[in-house]
This record gives sequence, C-alpha cells and structure tokens, in this order.
Amino acid sequence: MNSRLWLTYFSLNAVAPRGIPWEVGADLSGDEALWVAPSLQEFQLGESSEGRRLLAAASAWAARHDDEELPRVMSLFIAEEQRHAAELGRYLMLNGHRLRWRTTGDSCFRLLRRFSGRLEVSLSVLMTAEIIGYVYYRALRAGTGSALLRAICETFLRDEAAHLVFHTDQLGRMRRDRSRVGMWITRGMSIALMVTTCVVVWLRHRPALRRCGLTLVGFLSQCLARSAWAMRARHHEAPPTGCPPTLYSSTTY
Repeated sequence: MNSRLWLTYFSLNAVAPRGIPWEVGADLSGDEALWVAPSLQEFQLGESSEGRRLLAAASAWAARHDDEELPRVMSLFIAEEQRHAAELGRYLMLNGHRLRWRTTGDSCFRLLRRFSGRLEVSLSVLMTAEIIGYVYYRALRAGTGSALLRAICETFLRDEAAHLVFHTDQLGRMRRDRSRVGMWITRGMSIALMVTTCVVVWLRHRPALRRCGLTLVGFLSQCLARSAWAMRARHHEAPPTGCPPTLYSSTTY
C-alpha cells in the first residue's frame, strides 16, 4: 500500500466509531486493580509519545523519496497512539487510579527512540512495541473481569493489527533492494531487539501477564510468532489474525 492509501485508512479510522461502552462506568474490582492498574499506567504512558523525532525522520525520508503524504500519515498514526493513551487514561481515572508521568520502563523506551534518528530504525523499534502491545492487550482481554476494559482491548487490537501491517509495509519499501546477506543481518538484529524487549516487559509486567495466563516462554513465543509473520510479509503471506478485512482490499498481504 502506498502512502496515499494509508492516508485514507488513518483518516477514516480517526472518525470511525470506537465502540467503547463508557456508560458501563467503573467496573474494575479491587483485587484485580492490584495487578491491572500498575501495568496499565505504564502502557498508558508509553502510548502518549508526541512523536517529534519520528515525524522529523519521516519528513526527511519523504523529501529524499518524493513521498509527500508520508509525514501526514505519520501524524495520523501518532494521533491514533495518543488516542489510545487518552482512552487508557480515562479508564484508569474512572476507576480511581492516577496517571504516571515517568516510569523506568518508559524511560528506557524513550531513550532507545532518541537514538533512532533514521526512519527505518524508528519503525523497527515501533513495530517491536506494536507486537508486544498486541500480545499484551489480547492476553488482558482474556484475563480481565472488567467488561469496559475488554471492550477497550478489543478496540486497541483492531488498531494495533493495522499498525503492524503499516510498519511492515513501510519497512518493506525501505528494504526491498537490500541483499540477502543484509536481510539476514537485519532479521538477526530484529530478533535480538524483540527478545530483549520481551524479557524487560515481562519482568516489569509479570503480575499482570501471569494472571492472564502467560508465562515468559508463552509471552516470548507469541511475540516472536507475530514478528516472524512481519518478516515474511514482504513475500505476500497471510495477514495476522484480527486485521481489519477492509485493509486488504488494495494489497496482496
């Protein structure tokens, strides 16, 4: 998909109904809040990035490759991530939990993004986060007793699935002329980043992930499975489960 089609997708998704039943109100039980709230607070903070460096990298790449729509697409993507942060924040405050402004895990991710000035590196880091977020929200949807949180997770899963395709598409365009050896090196670095990040996320969110039925091995295997799909996607294999069907009307993924 070219940037013009992604611009259409993100523009339509920005005004599409969210389907989150806020009228349910506060329905997070006290026992569950002990492991859900701290985990959601960190994910909410991670979703709230302003994306200034990403926009700068996208603008620089677009200028070199005559892709004037890409910066606008990136702006809409960042706005969608910030909408996730706002919705998680609303859920936390509705249930009586404050927002966090800094955590060790979020600081590490922000530091990593700070040193990724090239668009390809930035998108690789983002795709790692999207994959982990997808596995996390799917596990949380299955493990929570909160009907409102399940609906939020369901909405996020639709968005995150599309984001994964978006990042895969952009990275595929950037790497299409890379040699086989270069792709092996790229894949190795991507796997190393995924494994390292999964271990860090597991250690920081272990109570929530365990309560949702995920061991470290299970969490890592699910993230690596989706990462493997993303690596193979340039060969036009099947899309990941849960992606919006309309997203594939103009692509062979």
